[in-house]
Amino acid sequence: MIKELVLENFRGVREGRLKLFPMTVLLGANNSGKTTVLEALYLLYPPSPICLSTYYGAPPSTGLKTLAVAEVIHAYHRTLDSRGYRFLIHNYDGEAVIACYLDEEFKALIFRARNGYLEVEEATGAYSDLSAFMHGVKVRSTKVVHACNLSDSGGVSKMDSRTTKCLFMKPHISDMAMAYVREKWGLIRGRGLTGKVAAELSKLVNEDYDDLTLEPHIGGGLSLNAILKESKIGIRLGDMGDGMRMLALAMLLKELINAKLILWDDVEAFMSPSSLIYLSQWLAGLVEQGAQVVVATHSREAAKLLAGAVEEAGQKARIMLLALREGVLKHKVLTLDEVETLELAGVDVRMAEDFLL
Repeated sequence: MIKELVLENFRGVREGRLKLFPMTVLLGANNSGKTTVLEALYLLYPPSPICLSTYYGAPPSTGLKTLAVAEVIHAYHRTLDSRGYRFLIHNYDGEAVIACYLDEEFKALIFRARNGYLEVEEATGAYSDLSAFMHGVKVRSTKVVHACNLSDSGGVSKMDSRTTKCLFMKPHISDMAMAYVREKWGLIRGRGLTGKVAAELSKLVNEDYDDLTLEPHIGGGLSLNAILKESKIGIRLGDMGDGMRMLALAMLLKELINAKLILWDDVEAFMSPSSLIYLSQWLAGLVEQGAQVVVATHSREAAKLLAGAVEEAGQKARIMLLALREGVLKHKVLTLDEVETLELAGVDVRMAEDFLL
């Protein structure tokens, strides 16, 4: 499990340090650092090499490496025709560091703007060396793994593959995820995942589905359909609602990647109350199986639901209130009981930054 995350000059965060738990629910207003935390974890633990090409915005020749993941992050932050990776660095210049503590060791990535190029450097070492490393002291196993023009995207990274397999869900990249499912459909069918996911979707609606299919649709092109058990009629996944589509994608990708780290941004987006309840139970089941989950939400009710489901399963969950002040990432770790006690006192934790932080 990732126990601690450290950020320095990364994205909008000048400095920040926070602990992580089997289930960490990031709660806060817009521009409070929630997405930045998820992006840092995603860069540190990109998915396994099975996840190539369309979903992660990387040409097949690059493999799935740090800069391929950076392309995904850039895709939903894109502004007009901006390009390149300078956006990873606070105020777009200098050096950014993201590091995490895992099993008595740390691993880190350094993004450095130098002479018109971006260098990506990877470092590992004993946890006791982390503070020294953050102050610029050289540690073992440090190497430059990629350099590219700051104004360009792409290139081949030599980043070593990692054993932790990560799934990052965000509404803004669902089209990328759908395109990846299409590309890997043969593998998905071969593993028998479609019937399993169709059965799970049936629990959320008053219909009984027995399979998912990828087939031509009226007007041309392919459509991902849920097949009704009795009539065998196919209903397009997109016509079942965005929440159902996100759940189906998450379940397919989790099984395909065998992800051990689940990141989900705007977790309440498009979710009906029943879908959110199901999602909280599904994530709680993954935590019980040994996965680590970090989600971000604006909703106090969603935060309580997610944390409560995990605690009911006998696992540790924490709600973390975040705020970003002049580049410093502030946080307050709260138990579900503490959040509910504050509510009984008339305090909305989302509006209590000055009181809690």
